[in-house]
Amino acid sequence: MKENTVIIGVGGSGCKILSKLNLDVPKVFIDTDKDVEEKYFGLRIGEKVCGDYSTCGDINNGEIAAIENKAEILNKVRDFENWIIIAPMGGGTSCGTTKKLVEFAYDNNKTIKVITSVPFEWEGNTRKLHAVNTLMYIENFCEVLNLKFDKHQHNERISLNAFFNIIDDIYISELIKIFSE
Repeated sequence: MKENTVIIGVGGSGCKILSKLNLDVPKVFIDTDKDVEEKYFGLRIGEKVCGDYSTCGDINNGEIAAIENKAEILNKVRDFENWIIIAPMGGGTSCGTTKKLVEFAYDNNKTIKVITSVPFEWEGNTRKLHAVNTLMYIENFCEVLNLKFDKHQHNERISLNAFFNIIDDIYISELIKIFSE
């Protein structure tokens, strides 16, 4: 699958995971926060709707941001036949922008795979509901690999930051599996 494939990191978490991936594959970082330009040399979307910052969890803003910059997004990824999207769900960009990216890919006859996960219970019902609704929608258009995590499976006490690094490593392992097939 490596041939003619681009990996797209969406939102803060998707971009962070993608930045850790050491595969020789084209990568595109997409977020509404201005830091994506500086930190990842990525594509900042939604300047009109979000200003310099995030969607503040608003899925509609994530969708509007993607539509606002549809031409720029397609310019970066149109030539690739296979799109792999990394988007841990729950936020406005991860949910709203991913929905639009999947639609853009579908409309352009691309093969799409979304690698994702849903928020933990302690992240709140709103984020979980956003994630579940987004997954139900995008599953109509593409293959979705929904990773499952359990903080309680680790016997030792670890920090939240260390736990999120473990999650990042699991995403990266899944990507490496895909490219070794």
